[in-house]
Amino acid sequence: MEHSQTDEIANTTNTPTSSSKSAIAASGVTCVTESGIDSPDACNSVFMAKGVPAAAADHSLLEEGGVATSSITAVQAEANELDNIDRYGVTVGYLNEFVELCGGRAALESTKTFEIYDIFVKPMTKDIEKSLCYKLKLDGKHDKIGIAMTFVSHVWNYKFIDVVDALNFHFRDHPNEVVCIDLFSRNQHRSTSTIQNYFEYYENLMKTMKTSVVVLDHNLWKPTIIKRAWCLVEIHWCLCNNIPIDFAVSRKNLHYMFLEAKSDPFRFFDMLFFCDSRSSTSTNPYDQFKIFSKIDSSTVPFIDINGYFLGRMLHLLHVSRSLNENSPLSDIDNASDSDIDNNSAIDSDRDDAAVPLNEIPSQVANSKSVQISSLGVKVSFLRRFIEENGGTAAFAGLKTEDVCKTIIIEATKDKRSSMLDVLLEQKSPDVGEAEWFISHAWKYNFLDSVMYIENFFRQEFPDTWADVTIWFDLFCNSQHDTKKEFDWWAHQFSSHLRRIGRILILTCPVGPDVQEPGDGIASYFQPYCFRCIWCVFVGPDVQEPGDDIASYFQPYCFRRIWCVFEFFSSTKVGCLVEVAISEEDQNFLLRLANEKGAKGLLSYIRQLLDLRTAEAFLETDLIQIQDLIKNDIGYDAVERDVFNSLVTVLMRKIGLYSDVSKLDKCHREILQELTDLCFEAFIQ
Repeated sequence: MEHSQTDEIANTTNTPTSSSKSAIAASGVTCVTESGIDSPDACNSVFMAKGVPAAAADHSLLEEGGVATSSITAVQAEANELDNIDRYGVTVGYLNEFVELCGGRAALESTKTFEIYDIFVKPMTKDIEKSLCYKLKLDGKHDKIGIAMTFVSHVWNYKFIDVVDALNFHFRDHPNEVVCIDLFSRNQHRSTSTIQNYFEYYENLMKTMKTSVVVLDHNLWKPTIIKRAWCLVEIHWCLCNNIPIDFAVSRKNLHYMFLEAKSDPFRFFDMLFFCDSRSSTSTNPYDQFKIFSKIDSSTVPFIDINGYFLGRMLHLLHVSRSLNENSPLSDIDNASDSDIDNNSAIDSDRDDAAVPLNEIPSQVANSKSVQISSLGVKVSFLRRFIEENGGTAAFAGLKTEDVCKTIIIEATKDKRSSMLDVLLEQKSPDVGEAEWFISHAWKYNFLDSVMYIENFFRQEFPDTWADVTIWFDLFCNSQHDTKKEFDWWAHQFSSHLRRIGRILILTCPVGPDVQEPGDGIASYFQPYCFRCIWCVFVGPDVQEPGDDIASYFQPYCFRRIWCVFEFFSSTKVGCLVEVAISEEDQNFLLRLANEKGAKGLLSYIRQLLDLRTAEAFLETDLIQIQDLIKNDIGYDAVERDVFNSLVTVLMRKIGLYSDVSKLDKCHREILQELTDLCFEAFIQ
């Protein structure tokens, strides 16, 4: 049955209809001969260029139009020079007719798209050696084709039924939408001799499109299309030319997507780390080299391609969740993507009105004292401070506590004030209302702290980073008479974090000579700054990524109880929590993800966040802060907040928060929900 049906299709008359042939012969049109003009649109362009009405160029109207043979002959040479752009496409509805023509869904259940071409499309078009769209036009099936404005990007190794199902569901409200899908639109008999010809062909084609649809098959967690270099080219051209891109998924796959993500949230993060466009390949290695070279030299780098792709995958998750909430599987066809509100974009500025201002603990709030100033210093001030005090060489090896003792206290000893007060007295332009609270350790190398601060704000605010105002206690607090009661410090930091609403946690490395009271371990630990994660010490038998290394890493900022108190306070009052991590440390984490998978990476991060083991210089501070956290929101809530922030850092690293994938509120909520599920899995 399947074989006979195939033979029937293969033996179908593939030559132009008699009416078409007579019309072409009568008018002298050579568009379908060896003149080199093998697209109706190319002919249309020739006619219009010579003042012939576009309608007269339609082959179905030539019998009535009477286009002079001499007119065609005169422009034949010019026509040969036109680009052969296959702009004709088929309606989405025709795809279903084509499936039936080829034997039905059951017969094509396992057939790949490239097999559809070999078995069906090629035999159907072999006599005219043109595209299937062209044949449909010659056969007078004008209701099945048209000028396409939507380009379809897919993988030829997909099951053809998956492609049809995805497009059917995506265009469920617009079955007459005309799409340019190369299987039907492109003349597959024509050989394109060089990769440059391909580039020119697709560039010219994409310029005529208004939208693009990327088809995903059933394997949503390891999308094949991001690993195919030529598909990457199509996405890249759309981004370069600001052509909107949407993703098409079948009804069934979209329905189960969010359910699968909730049942195994690590699968979602595995997908994020999997989707690295730079790891895409091509059958021809030279093609891959040329494609990569073209992308590298463009204004849209690989990281932006990753970001856009991952952003759209998050959008699919959002749509999937909405469909599951609003409709059972049988009713999904009635849902529309347009019903989803995804226009509430979140920009980089925090909406202070949205920050929940929870009350601070009563024993802290009852403390009466002078308030710490809410003013801060600009990021650019840090570098000027260094230059005015001897330059980088003078600060080499100095910890932040050393800078305080040797420079800050000396510069402010007359009035026993803060450095900020000195700047205010000088009417310095480097002072302003604090926008970010800097959480750091006094044992950090001061130059490292400055570098981490500068690098973070350069990345987040490339145009205005120097003018961002930070609250850095080294400068903003008076370093004289610091021996105050615990309640005083706790109240000041909590209320200050509430006013600012943003905290940046620095994770600088520390040297081997850092030794806190009671540690007794300085001689044992060796620095591992450039291969490990942030403020880390490791034992002398440190192992490479892939081994059981979690026990050797202990982030220093997570060992200090006052740093933990700042984390607690920021969680309590609803601050935005960000973490500054070096490039080396981010790369280390991504290598760990590649070797251990998302679950291994996130498990590793979770183990680092055992804030219950933090220490303090004064045991009384340690006891009071521990009791404060335990009796309030608890350690899990604090650790969850920092965990989420570390995951966000990695999402930025792989491009999810790049300029082309600024996440809407609903998408950030999806990411937050799945991150929380991962965190809860470790608690259980």
